[in-house]
Amino acid sequence: MLVGLIEPTSGSARINGYDLKSQMRQIRQSIGVCMQSNILFDTMTVREHLRLFATLKGVTKNLKIIVESQIDEIGLRDKADVYSAALSGGMKRKLSVGIVLIL
Repeated sequence: MLVGLIEPTSGSARINGYDLKSQMRQIRQSIGVCMQSNILFDTMTVREHLRLFATLKGVTKNLKIIVESQIDEIGLRDKADVYSAALSGGMKRKLSVGIVLIL
């Protein structure tokens, strides 16, 4: 409910000051969701994933700097050019979190 996947049946909630029932668009601009299931593409590298998802989120200014910074932040500098299929489960999870947090 808090990420808008299902509609609440009763009650209320606020996220960052926005009402869950009437301001979901604004809420989605300020949160990220890291699903349990894998959203990674086997034939894309760590760097390519971060670049793709940053672009989908509307990042245009300083894209390269932001992507490289996120690679360091999630501790995958030595795996930046490795396909996600070759990453361990923990590294895949780090990448998924990095995707959610990239701004």
